[in-house]
Amino acid sequence: MRLRQMGLIAGLSGLLALPGVTWAQDVSAADPVIATVNAQPITQKEFQQAFAVYMRKTYFHRKVPEGEVAGSLELVKNLMIDRILLLSEAKRRSLQADEQAIAGMIAQYDARYAGSERWKENRETMLVGVTKQLREQSLLEQMEKIARLVPDPTEKQLREYYLTHANLFIEPEKLKMRTILLKVDPAASKEVWQAARDEAQRILNNIRAGANFDEMARLHSNDASAEKGGDMGYLHKGMIPESVQAKIEEFKLGELTPPITLLEGIAIFRLDDRIESKLHAFEDVVARTKDLMRRELSDLAWESFLKDLRKGAEIKLTQTSPLGNLVPGR
Repeated sequence: MRLRQMGLIAGLSGLLALPGVTWAQDVSAADPVIATVNAQPITQKEFQQAFAVYMRKTYFHRKVPEGEVAGSLELVKNLMIDRILLLSEAKRRSLQADEQAIAGMIAQYDARYAGSERWKENRETMLVGVTKQLREQSLLEQMEKIARLVPDPTEKQLREYYLTHANLFIEPEKLKMRTILLKVDPAASKEVWQAARDEAQRILNNIRAGANFDEMARLHSNDASAEKGGDMGYLHKGMIPESVQAKIEEFKLGELTPPITLLEGIAIFRLDDRIESKLHAFEDVVARTKDLMRRELSDLAWESFLKDLRKGAEIKLTQTSPLGNLVPGR
């Protein structure tokens, strides 16, 4: 699984910095240690807290899909390990948190919770944990910036990247189509749907007999393109329903589809133009090539940086279940 680790590492820290929530917990018999990173413990309670944050950030219903629980547990565990290693490295490098930015964040908290009596009464106590988390997040962001810093690729490297990633610079085939759509409520009866099919077939027969497609679209279509004679403009694969795409793959210009059932009703399509897919010349996509290559090199540098941190670390995992009695998603 390839991770966008920094976003989640910093994100976990940011969410845990909310008032009333703390990351570090006192280690006790009631809170077993599930791992140590250079002798620094990760407790079961910390893991449960981080996993809950991960679910809130990742899953709309805060429930891990069946079959993804083990992978999610492993991901959060690795994020917590990397977080400790990154903060330790930031300390070794004598990095300092951005206190001005932190003051701004605290001012935002003051504004957000201005009406909260609990915040007013416990502000100073809460700020201890909040400030700690904001400082750690600042250091994590600085470490990411340092780790991801890569030199600009040379023109030779860019050309090699362009040739080996040609699929990224291909403009897909475009089809210019017109349509006549007879809208039908998805919940309508079979009889209503059949009546729409029969009407679409009559319209199609009239067009084949010489009636003007544009005029038929203006008279009968419920699509937004009706006032333009059914002109949908140029569309590429992914914008066209699969059932339509399959039928017009080998169409000649001007050819009409039979009535096609769509989610929103019954439609007729006409192919007006086809622009074949093409590979953009390197000179036309230099900026995009550079952006994509730098992004890839930055990701690789980040992954390599984290691997190097782990190589020099002493990481010990216990057999204790990281979630204890907590059931994911409940």
